[in-house]
Amino acid sequence: MLAAVERRLSNPEIATELFISVRTVESHIASLKRKLGAETRAELMSAAREQREHETTVRVPHNAFV
Repeated sequence: MLAAVERRLSNPEIATELFISVRTVESHIASLKRKLGAETRAELMSAAREQREHETTVRVPHNAFV
């Protein structure tokens, strides 16, 4: 959901892409705003970028065990 918001999709576009209702999208976005302390969609997009920047990447070695 957060990735879709960051891609600047509208609620109906997100609903279509995820095969859910627009009301469900609205509910999820409201929840994300509460959890990330965002008041606007722009702030939510900014929070998404910050979350991604703080993620750690696990590197998997390319060897016979993988």
